[in-house]
Amino acid sequence: MFYEKSGLSASVQRRREQIAPEEGAAVGFFAAGGRLLDPPGTRTLFSALPAGFAAEAVFFAGGSCALYGGGAVYARAAGEEAFSLSSVTFAGIPACARGYCGGEVLALSDGASSALLTAAGLASEAGIPPFAAAAFFGDRLWTAQGMRLSYGAPDDAADFAQERGRGGYIDVPSAMGEIVALCAGKEELFVLRERGVQKLTGRGEERSFAVEDVLACPRIFGGSAAFDGKRLLWLAEDGPHAYGGEEIFGEAAALLSGAVQDAPRGACAGGRYALQANVCVENGTMPVLALFGEGGCCLLPLACTGLNASGGEVCFCTEGQPRALSGAPERGEMRKFWSSAAHAPYGGRCVLKEIRISARGALEVRAESDEGARTFRIAGQGRRQALRCALPGREFRFGLRTQSPAQVYGMEVLYERGSIK
Repeated sequence: MFYEKSGLSASVQRRREQIAPEEGAAVGFFAAGGRLLDPPGTRTLFSALPAGFAAEAVFFAGGSCALYGGGAVYARAAGEEAFSLSSVTFAGIPACARGYCGGEVLALSDGASSALLTAAGLASEAGIPPFAAAAFFGDRLWTAQGMRLSYGAPDDAADFAQERGRGGYIDVPSAMGEIVALCAGKEELFVLRERGVQKLTGRGEERSFAVEDVLACPRIFGGSAAFDGKRLLWLAEDGPHAYGGEEIFGEAAALLSGAVQDAPRGACAGGRYALQANVCVENGTMPVLALFGEGGCCLLPLACTGLNASGGEVCFCTEGQPRALSGAPERGEMRKFWSSAAHAPYGGRCVLKEIRISARGALEVRAESDEGARTFRIAGQGRRQALRCALPGREFRFGLRTQSPAQVYGMEVLYERGSIK
């Protein structure tokens, strides 16, 4: 008896997909242009600080410098080398506003007293109403405390005399709460309340000032507000916000949205929005220095205090030392990881056959599905490597991890579904 064997028939579908770093959240990497690159580095600003002093914030204006820590303020005037203990004291890291009145000036206040940092150094200034927020707009210094907006005389940061053509105030009650930040825009002064944003328009003549509501939102962290020349940016309880321009936060927004915050602060310099805040990662909370811009984003795992924009760059303090972002990439050991959002390639069960990755440096590569996980450790040389997975599932996530210098130039995955009969 003879039997005729039937031929094998294949019903297999294959799909290749690029995995873009911008579609995930990166900590310790700089995500830009479809790559994960070295993050920017930081540098120490001073070789030595006053004995026993731990800095929480550093401020610059007109060549002068002031250091805040533990209520005390040390300062030095332009051209001086040594810091001296100032008679100015603050109960906490002061709010600040930068402007020009015959030279660069920085107004500082803790809500109880005010001071000015100029080329001559730091001095208390009783003429400036104590403020929780301030900004220079329309050649005037504007300050806010509670529901009141106060404005100074044109081109004189210390003159708040309540006279026609000089200073005055506007009481602005609102159901959105007290004023927590002021930011000067292109043609308006943004007034950020506890739960919303307003804008003040009008320059020069006091009778032309007008305040109108812009939007409402969950509780705003006032210290995080900044204007980058295109849009107003801030952090609220539900995550970061952008008004007046394109959103620049990407997948990192989800990490910020649920995190319990201490005292987040934001500043814009060099085309980037910098934010000291906490993020939710790996079932916990981590402090970061986040950098956002149209060219990419990065979350540096740093616990910072007192972040502000001084001298055209981002300054802050870590472990009691004043530091600034430098252009040189961070080459030392740093905890770095990246994770993608969940993806269902077919909407049903399939198999992740392969990961192809181009990278340089030691990396742990992980793929997870609702049915299992695969972990690979590679030493990338810049060439593409194929990692065979054979991981079934319906939904897939990918992750990278390292503590060594490493860069990722591209990732591609191959899915397959169907069978051979």
